Amino acid sequence: MMQCILSCPIMQQRTSLDLSDRLMDMSAVDFSKCKAVYEDGSYDIYFQSDKYHKNDIESIDVCVNGERVGGIALNPDTETVEGYTKYNESLFAKQPFLLHYDLVTLSFIMNFTNGVSKELFSEFLLCMSKNQEDTSNIQKILQELIAFDDAQVGEWIFSNADRGASNSLYAGKWNKHAYKSLSSYIQLLEQVIACYKNNFAYFKTQGKHTIKRTEVLVPYEKVKQVYRDSFNWILQNADQLAAVPYTSGIQFQDKNFLPYQVRTDASRKSWNVYENRVIIGFLNTALLNAKQVSAEFDRDVLNEERVISRIHGSFPKEYRAPIITIKSLQISFCRLLLKKLNCLIDTLQSVGKQYSSLFDVQPLALNTLPRKTNTFCEIKPYAQVFEIIVRWFRYGEYSLEKERLILQVKTLDKLFEYYCLLRLLKLLADNGYQKANVKEPVFKFDYVSADEHYQNEKDVANTYRLSNGEVKATLYYQPVISAVQFENDLTLFRTTKPPAGNPDYYTPDFVLKFTSSEDDEEYAIFDAKFSSRANIKKHSLPEVIRKYSCEISAASRSSAPKMVWVLQGRVNGSENAIWKYHNSQLASIYRPITSFGFCQ
Repeated sequence: MMQCILSCPIMQQRTSLDLSDRLMDMSAVDFSKCKAVYEDGSYDIYFQSDKYHKNDIESIDVCVNGERVGGIALNPDTETVEGYTKYNESLFAKQPFLLHYDLVTLSFIMNFTNGVSKELFSEFLLCMSKNQEDTSNIQKILQELIAFDDAQVGEWIFSNADRGASNSLYAGKWNKHAYKSLSSYIQLLEQVIACYKNNFAYFKTQGKHTIKRTEVLVPYEKVKQVYRDSFNWILQNADQLAAVPYTSGIQFQDKNFLPYQVRTDASRKSWNVYENRVIIGFLNTALLNAKQVSAEFDRDVLNEERVISRIHGSFPKEYRAPIITIKSLQISFCRLLLKKLNCLIDTLQSVGKQYSSLFDVQPLALNTLPRKTNTFCEIKPYAQVFEIIVRWFRYGEYSLEKERLILQVKTLDKLFEYYCLLRLLKLLADNGYQKANVKEPVFKFDYVSADEHYQNEKDVANTYRLSNGEVKATLYYQPVISAVQFENDLTLFRTTKPPAGNPDYYTPDFVLKFTSSEDDEEYAIFDAKFSSRANIKKHSLPEVIRKYSCEISAASRSSAPKMVWVLQGRVNGSENAIWKYHNSQLASIYRPITSFGFCQ
């Protein structure tokens, strides 16, 4: 048995946790089943294991999310390995979860007398806090993520992802490597509806048609012209004749007759032309696809609503976890999009009924772009409809990848990382960078030098090879910078040997490499921290500088990182967007080789 017991008297909490030699996969965590800890709670942490003998243990370190908070003071009265945590002197009030939020995990590094170390992990815990200041920041991030609709950057991030269910708008070569968001899809539907509404009056009065002559039976008094065929019909249908007391055109046996009705020729409009069948068929295609998208999106949102409903009510009212704020805002934003989509579906149905009543034709089933006829080229209303059809089929493959990624994000840290990834790629794209002309410019790389502490990215690409003329840029998302080997064409390495039991690598959130020749590499390192400016200055920036400047180097001596910066998540309007660590008068004149700081 290997377990730890958390005791928080003020919260009347006593929690037992089983320990494992591997860290759980965060993507598989069910928040509704997570045990809670409290950021401001004072905890006694008891560790016990009957698997090892006390004499074999030199020390046991206690860590929260990989950071040491203390060590186990082994019980001298037992042979088994057990004891309470003695916290670091810097940790006041025995609050190991202070400044943490969302998911946390406890781990215990067992250092044996033979020099071997072994780390044991708890399950993920949901860290609750009374801090309510994050709502506006989270709301801003979510709004930007949901509204983000840069097709180029979206393709970089998602085109290499393993696609699940998607709604293809067409069949053919165009759908390869395509990406579009729900927001742009809604805009496209609005354009379809506007086009059809604006041109309905023309189609009603001047729509393309043919004139067809047909034989009809009409009352005699309404006949305007009688043809020879009409007389032939009368002769064959004598029962339609009635005797009249006056001279008429038909006499038989000294009697006069007139027909009740006469068969004659009549002309009528026929809307059954190719172009009209296309117009009706496309409306049906758009409506069917929109209903499929709505149903799929609604299922995703419902699943998240079930998650949030299970989380709510499980903890004291004054406490909250960022995940609750995230999920609530996610659902709110997505419900607004879904409401807008369903309103458009209702409008599409109404417009479809109007056109079906006007053009009584068999709709053409459209799975690809229709044939461009002279009518679609020369008559403006028809040309406008054809243009919107082309826009629809060239739109690409729509899927819920971005929306699903946002909905399923597990932690505030991860949400902010994705936000930073989008912003960095958008910055590169806006400055003229395109996908490099290489076999695989965007891909997901699986780092092999990582251990149980590191989880390779599953949802988005983590390597982006771009170019702007002769300059090449590679953006790495959560790369592994190892002390023992190079991976993924990254020539940075860790220069220090870690303490026993700790990983021998660093994983900054972002590394940006610029290359202008084989021997000319420049690096910029960014770490995303959803934290306030005060906490970044006091805690994050010194640690980031130590790790990514003092303890990282490049294979080429001239390639020391030019930037080591923190990306700040908790912001307020009173702060400058950029804060430089080197801010003296001379530093502004004689710029240091490496710049440090943080930006919002």
